[in-house]
Amino acid sequence: MMRSKIKSLLKNFNKRPILTGIAVFFISLGLTQFLTYKDFLLIKSYEKESVIERTNLIEKKIMAGLSNALSATKTLAYIERKYGVGDDFNHIAHEILRNNPNLDAIQLLENGTIKYNYPLVGNEMVIGYDIFSDSLRSKEAIKAIESNTLFFAGPFELRQGGSGIVGRLPIYKENIFWGFAAVVVRLETFYEIIGIENLDQDLFAVQFSKINPDSGEEELFLPHQKNTFSGYTHSIPIPLGDWKLTVQLKESQAFSKNKKAFWLRIIFSVVLGMAAWYLAIQPSILQAKVNKQSKQLKKSNERFEYATLATSDAIWDWDLVTNKVYRSENFEKLFGYTSEDFSKHPDFWNRHIHSEDFQNSKIELENTLESKQEYWEQEFRFLKKDGTYAYVVDKGIIIRNENGKAIRLIGATQDISKIKATEFAIEKEKEFLKAMMENLSEGIIACDHNGHITVLNKTTREMFGFSKGEFEISKWKDYYKCYQPDGVTLVNENETPLYKALGGERVSQQELVIRSNNGQNKIVLCSGEQIKTTDGRIIGAVVVMLDITEKRKKDKDLTKMSEDLKARAAELEASNAELEQFAYVASHDLQEPLRMITSFLKLIEKKYNPILDEKGKQFIHFAMDGSIRMRQIITDLLEYSRAGNSIQPEEFSIQEILNEVVILEKNHIKRLGAVLTHDPLPNIYAVKVQIRQLLQNLINNSLKFTTPGSKPKIHIAYQECPKYWKFSVKDNGIGVAPEYHDKIFQIFQRLHTRQEYEGTGLGLANCKKIVENHQGKIKIISNEGMGSIIFFTLMKPDTFES
Repeated sequence: MMRSKIKSLLKNFNKRPILTGIAVFFISLGLTQFLTYKDFLLIKSYEKESVIERTNLIEKKIMAGLSNALSATKTLAYIERKYGVGDDFNHIAHEILRNNPNLDAIQLLENGTIKYNYPLVGNEMVIGYDIFSDSLRSKEAIKAIESNTLFFAGPFELRQGGSGIVGRLPIYKENIFWGFAAVVVRLETFYEIIGIENLDQDLFAVQFSKINPDSGEEELFLPHQKNTFSGYTHSIPIPLGDWKLTVQLKESQAFSKNKKAFWLRIIFSVVLGMAAWYLAIQPSILQAKVNKQSKQLKKSNERFEYATLATSDAIWDWDLVTNKVYRSENFEKLFGYTSEDFSKHPDFWNRHIHSEDFQNSKIELENTLESKQEYWEQEFRFLKKDGTYAYVVDKGIIIRNENGKAIRLIGATQDISKIKATEFAIEKEKEFLKAMMENLSEGIIACDHNGHITVLNKTTREMFGFSKGEFEISKWKDYYKCYQPDGVTLVNENETPLYKALGGERVSQQELVIRSNNGQNKIVLCSGEQIKTTDGRIIGAVVVMLDITEKRKKDKDLTKMSEDLKARAAELEASNAELEQFAYVASHDLQEPLRMITSFLKLIEKKYNPILDEKGKQFIHFAMDGSIRMRQIITDLLEYSRAGNSIQPEEFSIQEILNEVVILEKNHIKRLGAVLTHDPLPNIYAVKVQIRQLLQNLINNSLKFTTPGSKPKIHIAYQECPKYWKFSVKDNGIGVAPEYHDKIFQIFQRLHTRQEYEGTGLGLANCKKIVENHQGKIKIISNEGMGSIIFFTLMKPDTFES
């Protein structure tokens, strides 16, 4: 019934061409403008995909660029947690930065205070800075602790100048927060990582922002562009730093690109209407054209729908029947080739796949197409127009006919070169850590969560006497021979450090004896603990073994030597006491006969003076003078022996001691008209009576050896050094020739006769002994006829050994 009505209507249209033309015009206008609308939506959708694609591309660049920061901070945190960087920070940081070019500086913070920074030059002002003292930095540092992973703060003004972002990874020691491993990325480096250049000339407007923790307002990273844009906007969060990435198309081309098509389709509808009016008698022809147009529209829509299922990188559509390939504009952006370059040679794509990857890629594709799989994925290297190879991954959807034969392959190509570079860098870093661990002087042994040995470095193998190829890691329990410190009692398996560490017990300084294959015993100190991931998952355990065999042997030798020294010291102390007692008794007993001789000589001189001639008086004078000098020598020898007595040192003013000496030598100074000056003198820590004797001997020496006809001038100077006091006594006396500088400090050494200058030759020898008792040194600077300067040093309390 309905079909007959339609046929009747068509006949009426055929009978009335004008009505047919008008009807066809409006129908064509509706259809063509519907196509215009669909094209408008298609362009809008393409623009949306382009914005999303650009957003994802920038996100990938950020994540790839900052992945270096994660590996760098984890490496530094691991070394600090396991060993402590100590003085090796600069070397470790240098190696880390050398392998991570996207980082500008690396830091180690204890609690919140920056302890180390590399490079240090130009960054000295950050050392000692406490980030928790700044509210903004404190809040972002707390976020890093709460997330227990790498968290980027900023951007903000850096203390060393400029702006940048700082990534901080919390470090825990014994499950207690210790500090941060941090990296600094300047904004200039961050922009290079992102690759944002010529923003004004780009089709897209890019902006980074974040919510300020203090003000709650959104802050922009990049310079704000004053123009307003009408294109599609897409925003995604960047979790590494609570950032938001926003990309907007500056101007939508959907309307401008369809404007011409809009008017052309109106003209087309007019022409079509006129043609329908003219060809109203040819409905079949018109129907064929409509069917053809509908088929093309359906095919175009179908291509777009499948393309949206693939990745947002470079889209391609391969018709396996005709061997024709459609490629999006992104191929030129990725590889530098134009669509014309691709169309010159049918096998252009295959010719540019790396020769080492081509055969495998070809076989994989053929096998996939011949199978019943619906998806295809392959990774290979592709030659770019600039002569370099890019690592790419091809992903596609296979369309098959009703017989299961592949007739079409639609997919996308993604450039993963930076991801690969990051993987290579991580692998290189693993090799570096493995080599470093292999060459450590400490033994390292580690196992996985099942207790299977995974690490056994060279030092450990040498401890057990194994060669590198001899030891089978899987049979560890069959090899180990560990004993208690007595070297006899075998350690049970559950008492071994690795077993205890894997069970969660923290091992610290456990001493064991290892009996190696060569029969030698090694005494080792073991420390170990579990190895956990940042989320607390147990993945194994590690033990560090320190060989202390030689240390234990030296400790025994030192103990024996100490005991021998104590015994010898006791013997010397007893001997010194006996010598001191002997010296005192001897001096007393020797002086008694001398006093008697002197007394009787004086009696003889007094009683027989009238009858003695000059010769007799001279003999008595010589005898009395000799006895007096002998008595002085005995007194000086006694003082010299007492100079080494172990009297307790004390703190006192050397100025007071000098005043006492001046009083003792008052008559001597006055008789010679001597002038004695001095610098302001300090309080010192020494044996008071000995320092008084030292100053008196030196001043008396300067007064004694005076140039005839001149007045003595004596000056005492002082200089404070970190570990000792340095004094000098300068005079204008007769001086000492350089060849006698050492001789004058020896006992009984005189440079002049007693007729020229009196004395026993013990004064300066006594001074030398007193100075050396205070761990000091004494010397003279002098020339004959030019005066002398005697220098001596006295150790300070923290270095003085009484």
